[in-house]
Amino acid sequence: MLRRTGLISRFLVIISLLSLSINAVYAQALVIGHNQAHLEDLKSVPVQWIDSAKAKLKVAYFHTSHGSQINSGLNPLDAFMGGQGIYARSEEGGPGVLYFDDHYGPDLSNREGVFDDETRAFLDDPANQEVNVIMWSWCQIQGHDGDENPGYCSNMDSLVAEYGPGGSKITSGVRTVPVRFVYMTGHLNGQGEAGRTNEINNYIRNHCVSNNRILYDFADIESYDPDDNYFLDDAANDECYYLVDGERTGNWATEWAEGKVMMDGEDDAAHNEPSGGQYYNCSPAHTHAVNGNMKAYAFWYLFARLAGWEGDTTNQTTGIFSFTKPAERIQIQVFPNPSSDFIQLAGDIEFPSVVRIYNMTGRLIREERLESGDQQVDVSGLQEGLFIIRMNGKSNSRTASFIKK
Repeated sequence: MLRRTGLISRFLVIISLLSLSINAVYAQALVIGHNQAHLEDLKSVPVQWIDSAKAKLKVAYFHTSHGSQINSGLNPLDAFMGGQGIYARSEEGGPGVLYFDDHYGPDLSNREGVFDDETRAFLDDPANQEVNVIMWSWCQIQGHDGDENPGYCSNMDSLVAEYGPGGSKITSGVRTVPVRFVYMTGHLNGQGEAGRTNEINNYIRNHCVSNNRILYDFADIESYDPDDNYFLDDAANDECYYLVDGERTGNWATEWAEGKVMMDGEDDAAHNEPSGGQYYNCSPAHTHAVNGNMKAYAFWYLFARLAGWEGDTTNQTTGIFSFTKPAERIQIQVFPNPSSDFIQLAGDIEFPSVVRIYNMTGRLIREERLESGDQQVDVSGLQEGLFIIRMNGKSNSRTASFIKK
């Protein structure tokens, strides 16, 4: 089955949003999703930054079974990568080992109304004064108020304002170690792009980008296979199944794994990555091993970034944006902006030109050929949020953004 790919999302650039006065905010958001979930992405992280993460970070992670997919992927990872102890973690930490305080049972689904107060109690406990990264995952985001106010995002923002760098409890001296809070989306529910789950996840994505937050995009990783083929438009679920001719008979993970070399257990050194292994068995709850692999790769990419690594710019997998603006990418204007129905484009544009619209995860939403500057682009069917536009002419590319209201 021929799939549309998400590779174009790797080449998006930070664009000027001066008219919206939010350029600096978008330049600093950190979004980790499928673009950082390849084996090649893990291998692109310099070992010194893995070591730096292990030395600098003390992580507390609250989750139930769906969130444990990350843990399941992490367990055999070091053995898969050669068993050198590079990717070691434990609840005790220590030299060369990431401090990873694992809390199985509480998660956002069963603690959404109180997780912020539980976090405060945890961070205020003298035993946890050195913890500097907090992660809460969703078991089931459907039916919750992740996109309401007050709700998940606003409560997380309150924790950032209190315990984050420059937060009130830091500046007042109540706590000496600032905390980074990792926001998370919820797993796929097989509803597709128009489903309620994706609405909530998109709200969280837009909120994180708009407010300079850190996001581990759990759902985005589940939306793509390791070759960047996209499956959310075919109603993929957390088990990696998707619709084929209206029936849920496809499974992107099993299809990708067919014919690949798997390491089957930590003692299977003959099939680890240095020996030519392409993925490893990790038995993640509710899903396929390939999904667990990808979430583990993205985890270490995230923590290398939190330790100070700027990201790999050689293969353009640093996020939904890269951090440079090539000279040949010239800004164009979008009006009206924001818009609820139609937009037009102006500037130094070559016609005819192809306009492509991407959402904030780098997903290609619309492609249309423009013959002149008078031609309108219908955006009435798009969900509310921020979108990126790229136009490719004969000799150059143009970028812009607009808000659909």
